[in-house]
Amino acid sequence: MNSKYVCFDDIIEGSRVYVNLFDKEIKITHSNDKLLGEKLGDYTVADYLRVQRSSNHKAIIGVVTTYNCNLRCSYCYEKGYQNRNLVMDCCMVHKIIEFIKAYIRAYNLTDLRIIFTGGEPLLRKDLVVDMAKELNAYMREGSVSFRFSIVTNGTIDFSEFIPLLQSYGLDLVQISLDGSEEIHNLRRKATFNAFKKSLDFISKISRYKEITTVIRTNIDDQNIGDIKNMLEVLKASTESENLLFSFVDTEETICEREDSLKSNKNIISSNILSAYELIKKYGFKSINISPFHHGCMNIVEEGCFIDPSGAVFKCGGMLGHQSEMVGNVDDLKKLVCSVKKYIDIKIKDECHDCSLFPACGGGCIYQKHYNVACDIAYKERILSRLRNRTIIYLSEKGIIKLNQHL
Repeated sequence: MNSKYVCFDDIIEGSRVYVNLFDKEIKITHSNDKLLGEKLGDYTVADYLRVQRSSNHKAIIGVVTTYNCNLRCSYCYEKGYQNRNLVMDCCMVHKIIEFIKAYIRAYNLTDLRIIFTGGEPLLRKDLVVDMAKELNAYMREGSVSFRFSIVTNGTIDFSEFIPLLQSYGLDLVQISLDGSEEIHNLRRKATFNAFKKSLDFISKISRYKEITTVIRTNIDDQNIGDIKNMLEVLKASTESENLLFSFVDTEETICEREDSLKSNKNIISSNILSAYELIKKYGFKSINISPFHHGCMNIVEEGCFIDPSGAVFKCGGMLGHQSEMVGNVDDLKKLVCSVKKYIDIKIKDECHDCSLFPACGGGCIYQKHYNVACDIAYKERILSRLRNRTIIYLSEKGIIKLNQHL
């Protein structure tokens, strides 16, 4: 049986770093030391899945107000798969609200987060306001904890609604920004100055200390050299202490991966480490980075994404892919049955002894469209991401210095 630890001997000189994804722990030993108790023993992947799937009466539901977007980002993962002509009309809004209420009862939820996303969700900010208002009122009556988030490109100013939305449960806004003006606009492809609009909005929302404002940046070779310029502008233009940063490696779209078997973005790069080092240098904060997987909606019953037509998906990356649709808001009972079948993952034999399983889950639903789970390239991708996250995590704990790995 394989070790339950993933071992890295290139993070701390003269030592080995063992990451236990099952029990969420890290052990550091001298390179000559033997690690005791490193076997899975009686704890199996099946046990791990059982724990993950046991209900904790919490759920996240993503609501796509529209597939339309006012930008045409070069790396948009939704490119070519969503029907941009879909319109969420008043009838569908009512259906989705009633579905969410029934969903809460069906799963006996005590805690619910809604994520308004798209496309660009604020193209229909009227729906965001109306749905948040009604859902908040319903949750209060049923003593259900309710908060909601908005994922936006920041080009549509809704600052006038922020106090109202706060009263309904808004506590987090994620805004995407990929560099300073020239680079950001080059990647976002708008008919207007997308950077200026986003910066103006970030400046306004950063004043609200009760709202977590996350700046998400997709990192690759094109913009890594420009991140410091972006940070300098944000430092001068916003209440910077209220911003959190999240850096992710830019993914090629599924369309691009279908056109080419090879990708120069498949292996997670050290650009991420460079970006987080800059965060420290400029005195910003980042979201909490951990090597430990916090679960995936595809292996638990609770949680889903709803598109403007009322179609329901378990993976946000698969919105618009009809083959991945698990049902619709018209029939909750049928949906619950289909979800049970959907998450009944047929674990391959090699999964049962794999120390990477909690980071992989037997193969990501989104990743499977351009990777073969368990091939060399796939494992290298998982390991590279895990190594980077471990380095950032240990640096945040003061155990190592991040700049030693750049």
